[in-house]
Amino acid sequence: MKIKTYPEATQELRKIAAFCKQQWGIEIAHRLIETYQRNKKRLSSNPYMAPIEPLLANREYVYRGLVIHKYCK
Repeated sequence: MKIKTYPEATQELRKIAAFCKQQWGIEIAHRLIETYQRNKKRLSSNPYMAPIEPLLANREYVYRGLVIHKYCK
């Protein structure tokens, strides 16, 4: 399965990483990005591991959401 990341999502991830870097340091920001990339790869290999997003269930394409941290989806 191919994962499509919208530009808005990439921009939000950059903002979150910048916030993490400012609050807790670069190592935590890197860990967040690495976790995101690792989970994105896992989802690509195993698309059914993440539930379908209920608010987007009636769309042409299937959208799935994966929690990468208890505060980040």
